[in-house]
Amino acid sequence: MSRNTKYTEAKRERSFKEGRGQGHWKNYKPFIVVQNINSTGRVSRPYSLTSHRKHQFFSKLETDFFYMFDWFDNVIDIREQFPLQRETTLSIAEEINIRHPKDPFTNVYIDLTTDFLLTVLDSEKRHIYEAYSVKPSSELNNQNSVLVCN
Repeated sequence: MSRNTKYTEAKRERSFKEGRGQGHWKNYKPFIVVQNINSTGRVSRPYSLTSHRKHQFFSKLETDFFYMFDWFDNVIDIREQFPLQRETTLSIAEEINIRHPKDPFTNVYIDLTTDFLLTVLDSEKRHIYEAYSVKPSSELNNQNSVLVCN
């Protein structure tokens, strides 16, 4: 949840107009940055040799996974806090019968992100996209962590 403002459609549109969740390599802007959210983990902003920019992480676990991905030769881009299509996450929530997160004050559905979207070269040098959500094992039994977590 945002530290200082309610989530509105205007705020959502402004984020996309600012280029959040868009771009590649050094031009990518995460949809959520560490200043936006109160994190229970240790935030960090390490520099990537792969993407040539600073990344935004909300936990040591995310940072550890980042360092691993940053060293893989076949990973050519690392995007964090990548926004998922809201229509898709709403559909998934309905299908598995859980509530999609929404702002309690505005009733606007919150855009969800995945922790990592990697661009990987396969053996034939084609671009393959792989999404990863990195969570501690303690969250695996929490059915809401399917959609609530970043």
